[in-house]
Amino acid sequence: MTMVTAQDPHHHEAVTQLDEYTVIKRAQKGDKGAFETLVRTHERRVYNVALQMLGNAQDAEDCTQDTFIKVYRYLPEYAARAKFSTWLYRVTINACTDFIRKRNRPNVVSIDQLQTDGYEWPAVALEQPDQVLLNAELRDQIRLCLAQLPEEYRSAVVLRDVQGLAYEEIAQVLRCSLGTVKSRINRGRHMLRDRIPK
Repeated sequence: MTMVTAQDPHHHEAVTQLDEYTVIKRAQKGDKGAFETLVRTHERRVYNVALQMLGNAQDAEDCTQDTFIKVYRYLPEYAARAKFSTWLYRVTINACTDFIRKRNRPNVVSIDQLQTDGYEWPAVALEQPDQVLLNAELRDQIRLCLAQLPEEYRSAVVLRDVQGLAYEEIAQVLRCSLGTVKSRINRGRHMLRDRIPK
């Protein structure tokens, strides 16, 4: 097998053809090209979580940068006990939580701003009420209300209903029990329904 160097013009192509575990191992050893591949592979996912947690594009962009700074710093400690995506979601949620605390102001966003920011609504629909998501106007209201949920409920709902994670993986990301995850998701959904105009 031919070794690829950072100066090789085909470096990006070669790295992206490797399995993610190999890319991660290279990045842990300081291969900047491998780390950039991880960023390119996951940055949209991280940005979408940050956007839904924080409610506006500028904060989401800043938090995405913060997240990958943390990923770069702590990647050598990643030991593959959990899936990389699970570990990355945990880093992202923690970065969002830190960002919210530092910002320390009410999280108010407008529907128009969410649309302008290119907000991507979930591929996985809220489980109840299903018919609500069929109505575009109510879907916009859900987007607005989601950004206003308390952080602990918002993170659980985002990971389940927006990112489509299994309950067990959410428990790993949030480092809480399965029962707590289900409780937060149920409570978050109820809060969403209560906030949506009838």
